[in-house]
Amino acid sequence: MSSSILLVCATIYFAILFFIASSVNKDRFRISRIISPANVYVLSLAVYCTAWTFFGSVGNASKTGIGFLPVYLGPTIFFPLIIIVWLKILRICKEYRITNIADFISSRYGHSNYLGVLVTIFYIIGIIPYISLQLKAIGLCLITFTNYNAPSKINVNDSVFYFSLILIVFTILYGARNIDASEKHKGLIAAISFESIVKLFGFILVGLYVSFYIFSSPFDIFSQYQTAQLTNVLPNIFQNQFNGVSWLFVMIISALSMILLPRQFQVAIVENTNESHLNKALWMFPLYLFLINIFVIPIAIGGLLKFGNHIDPDTFVLAFPISTGNLWLTLIVFLGGLSAATGMVIVETISLSTMLSNNLVIPTFISKKLISEDRGINPQSLVVLSRRFGITIIIIGAYFFEKYVAEKVSLISIGLISFAAVSQLAPALIGGLYWRKATKKAASASILVGFFVWLFTLIFPTLDGFSPEITSIIKNGLFGIEWLKPTSLFYFSDLDKLSHGIFWSLLLNIITFVGVSIYTERDTEEIIQSEAFVKIHSNNKSQIATLIKNEIIVKDLMYIFKVFFGEERGENLIKNYFTKNNIPYIEKALTPPLLVNYSEKLLAGAIGPIATKMVIANIANQQPISMNEVLDILKENQQTIQLNKELKKKSAELGKATEELKLANEQLTLLDEQKDEFLYTVTHELRTPLTSIRALSEVLFDNPDLGETEREKYLGVIIKETERMTHLITQVLNLEKYDSGKQQLNLKTCDLVAMITEIEQSFSTILKNKNIAFEKIIPNNMFLARIDKELIEQLLYNLFSNAIKFSKSKITIRFIENYNEVIISVIDDGVGIQDNQKGLIFDKFYQIKNKKLQKPDGSGLGLAISKKIIELHNRKIWVENNTPNGAIFSFSLELI
Repeated sequence: MSSSILLVCATIYFAILFFIASSVNKDRFRISRIISPANVYVLSLAVYCTAWTFFGSVGNASKTGIGFLPVYLGPTIFFPLIIIVWLKILRICKEYRITNIADFISSRYGHSNYLGVLVTIFYIIGIIPYISLQLKAIGLCLITFTNYNAPSKINVNDSVFYFSLILIVFTILYGARNIDASEKHKGLIAAISFESIVKLFGFILVGLYVSFYIFSSPFDIFSQYQTAQLTNVLPNIFQNQFNGVSWLFVMIISALSMILLPRQFQVAIVENTNESHLNKALWMFPLYLFLINIFVIPIAIGGLLKFGNHIDPDTFVLAFPISTGNLWLTLIVFLGGLSAATGMVIVETISLSTMLSNNLVIPTFISKKLISEDRGINPQSLVVLSRRFGITIIIIGAYFFEKYVAEKVSLISIGLISFAAVSQLAPALIGGLYWRKATKKAASASILVGFFVWLFTLIFPTLDGFSPEITSIIKNGLFGIEWLKPTSLFYFSDLDKLSHGIFWSLLLNIITFVGVSIYTERDTEEIIQSEAFVKIHSNNKSQIATLIKNEIIVKDLMYIFKVFFGEERGENLIKNYFTKNNIPYIEKALTPPLLVNYSEKLLAGAIGPIATKMVIANIANQQPISMNEVLDILKENQQTIQLNKELKKKSAELGKATEELKLANEQLTLLDEQKDEFLYTVTHELRTPLTSIRALSEVLFDNPDLGETEREKYLGVIIKETERMTHLITQVLNLEKYDSGKQQLNLKTCDLVAMITEIEQSFSTILKNKNIAFEKIIPNNMFLARIDKELIEQLLYNLFSNAIKFSKSKITIRFIENYNEVIISVIDDGVGIQDNQKGLIFDKFYQIKNKKLQKPDGSGLGLAISKKIIELHNRKIWVENNTPNGAIFSFSLELI
């Protein structure tokens, strides 16, 4: 198998990426039909997993065991906090159309041109080595492949160069086509998400291949490794590899990198189309990190067992399928690694090129007055070309760094050093988000201090041997001062080199940021910007129109828009604003303040906030705003916020009152319906005995010659029906007394067992006549409870009456003691109760049909009264079916 096969496959793969990006951009293919936008967003976040993850984690694990984990544990553990910071940054960037971190930091600190340039240069220095790491990974793939095959005519360095050229073309086509950098690159993000799937699939596939094909199982890998340790064939990579302090520092810079890496800012903030996607990311992104690392240890140990120290551990992932001659798996793994590398390079380069254009190129051309049609320089073309030029310079620079420097450093070393570099921006960015009094002087000073300490403590030690001077500084300290040694600054040598560098760079960075902020003042522009950024979550909709007293003629603003957005689009943007806000369009009139604010946001999305400030300044008659005027603006702004809060509070109270009124009305309607139903049922129940009494009375009246036997029979029925009426009326009155809360409990200490015995005696005749057996299951001779004896007796009477009514042959009374309460159950062996009746059986007048009777016996109030009685005792009553048939009515009482 020739190395050229890999290049052909890579070319086909890039063609697929081109097709995906192009199809999505032109809406020929809607990716949402296959995968939701939220999932696409989360997969794009996985650009965090680069060649460092795909190849370097295995290499690191082969030396340090689980030492690779902190890079992924940091983002996972701190991800909820990262989401909170992202949400605030996202709202700020959407409000002010900010497209990169350099613009964000410069905007926060009063649109500081110096700070924007500083951050841009810092990122380019810190990230180019990281980009070179990806190119190095591609080179490692080709070298590994070549070493396992016949010598190839293709030079590895030439191949990496060709890959670099392809990346430049792809990035330019899908990341630098439009002037407005705030526009979403939906085609590019679709391609990046596809690459995230490919690299995850590739890594898991090779993990399964190693774990279950090369070896019989992961347990087999560990078993063989343990044997190799005992025979001293391989060292113990898990011995003394856990360093809590080192892990903590790596976790911190890894978590900070999720916020501060340009590529993460691009996909998480600039490309976000819906804030709700962050909710999906909260669990799905940590899951992705878990899945892509699940086979790292088995591959690393398997690689040591199979290859020993004969090949670079960073190449174990690719070496397994190559060594076994598995062509298809080799190609899949190669494409997975290629996806991990190219995804990072593309997104990182787009963000860096935008920084370069917005903070260096465009401001320089504007300040030198080089942008004009007379000079033959088209502003739109300049913006796009500057970004394309930046993409080219950055990738070519990374290629040369990889060719001459990176080959001497491992993937992990380059990655962690770059993470430590971007972490130096944390105080300026995160501090500026939450602390209003942070100043641009403090931000600049802290970044410079952090950068030089990072350079001195982390970069210098890697250059040992490059020159005698550098070697001397490393061994003897700067200027020969021992406490200025790069690896033991201020005599502090208790940490490893990486932790030492992170500790001192961040510590001195933070001290500088806080100290300088305390001892320096903010200018007027900083004050306004700090208020706008720190309070972005407030519901205040008022806007501070501008930081300077701008007197801009509408015609001049129109000219600027036509220059940067084109004749047609520029004119439409301005005129649409006038139409939408019902303002007459007059070319020679002064531009409304809010239109100036609107224009600044649109221009910022195209050329950045610094260049926008310079452009507006060139066409405006400016007068700096006074401090008193700034304070008046902020005071008015604060009053508006307070008014909005009060209005929101009143609206919430009104909404709550409306809801309560609606609920009360629904309850009254329900009560009215219940009242009508209750009256209808009571009158119906009274009408039945009254009808019998009247009919029988008429018979007696109309037939005075009836025999004595017949007369007694009819009078007996009349008396029975009268008693039935009296009982019904008594029950209705009792129920009304329970419902109204007028019933007072007469609590006494009673023996529940004795009470059951009394009730048994009162029902003994009925039980005997009906041939129903009675059983008691009572574990103790006495159960004492403080109850209203008469009411509980009535409750038991109702339950016994129901049991006798439906029972076939046996009734059981059962006591179950449960801590400080007793559960009393009355059990029959009747037909039981259907599930759909259990929720209704304690309602008023609800009756279950008794097949032994032609109509239901009783008033239907007994169980409703029983429920009220037990509720007065603050206990519960319930029903369940007996097995195999019958019903169990149970209630609980508190024991003393």
